[in-house]
Amino acid sequence: MTNNLFLVLENTLYAAAFLSGLIVATAMAITKGAFSGGCVLYGEAEVKAGGVASVAHFGHVSACTFPLAAGVMGAVYAFCSILYWLHAACTEDARRPAWWGGVASVVAGVLALLLLVSGCVLRVGLGRWCESLITASAKVHPLHSCRDAQALNWTDSHNGARFYDNVISGETAVWVDLLVWVGCVVLLAVRGRVHGEPPFSSLPAPASWNDSSVGEHTPILNPTVT
Repeated sequence: MTNNLFLVLENTLYAAAFLSGLIVATAMAITKGAFSGGCVLYGEAEVKAGGVASVAHFGHVSACTFPLAAGVMGAVYAFCSILYWLHAACTEDARRPAWWGGVASVVAGVLALLLLVSGCVLRVGLGRWCESLITASAKVHPLHSCRDAQALNWTDSHNGARFYDNVISGETAVWVDLLVWVGCVVLLAVRGRVHGEPPFSSLPAPASWNDSSVGEHTPILNPTVT
């Protein structure tokens, strides 16, 4: 019964991670598409007479690609884990090697670290872009907040109508996703303690460790008894 409860909780977290990762990837993809593939994070804006806004300088593309990739990797791993457990439930074989908990914990920890970096990149990058927008529009069309910049007239190649909402949605999903993967690490650790499964305790050893020749057990010196 306890094992089933842990499996339900684990798969619930995987489902939440899948949805959060999907939101992160979608939000960043839409943001890049709105600016013809450019990344406005850490970028610089310019506002011309009449309140027409455009991008003077894009930020590095990796600032948008990194969070997108982290969200996709987390979503794919979570989806594959859910499929695995659904298959295991249908075949009535919901067991896994003792070492699997340790491996899953490491993967969840790595994903959590990637999402932590992604969240910081989004927060700082959006702040730089918003500061540039507010400064550039101060003399032409003063803005009270970065969200107000969405109402500016943008050039044909740049559509900033929802850039702030999209990036904020992606950032929020990143922090939620981070908490979910941290929860997975904690849950797997608790499960290992309850079931007495130390991480990596039963990793399969190389064949050379297990296959011992007869000569290894035979004394080098084998004196004959006279």
